[in-house]
Amino acid sequence: MKRDSILFLLMLPLALLFLYAACSKLLDIPEFIRSMHNQPFPLWASNLMIGTIPTIEIVIVILLYTDRGRTVGFWAATVLLLLFTGYVTAVLLHFFPRVPCSCGGIIEKFNWLGHLFLNIAFLFIGMTGLYISYREVIVQWIKMVLAKIQTIKNNLRSKITTA
Repeated sequence: MKRDSILFLLMLPLALLFLYAACSKLLDIPEFIRSMHNQPFPLWASNLMIGTIPTIEIVIVILLYTDRGRTVGFWAATVLLLLFTGYVTAVLLHFFPRVPCSCGGIIEKFNWLGHLFLNIAFLFIGMTGLYISYREVIVQWIKMVLAKIQTIKNNLRSKITTA
């Protein structure tokens, strides 16, 4: 299967996840605002997240959907998933006095462990997309490093035999 086809197949579930997440927030804005204000964060942080999270999710969808923006989209999706996975992990480790879920739609039916597994699965998809996006670069870098090691090895061997 071609690289672009694989990246497209990896992009689809991520784009659908972020589109669903943004739409569930924007279709019930009062509930989203209420649930964000119920989070264990300072009010200024909750207000900041109210404006930025749905916007970031929509931007990620657009980036993932476009060929030129796909790699940046994979980066953005992976970073946002890492942040939320860190939050879910902190919840599971009881870092917060209360842990209301601000998720919408069907995802709000998950318990926190379910959230963690869902995030890890999508995180794996994002990281796989990044790996495939950069695979040629990584392979070239490894070949360059191995060639340098071989050169050093040959130089040392020739110095040893001439000494």
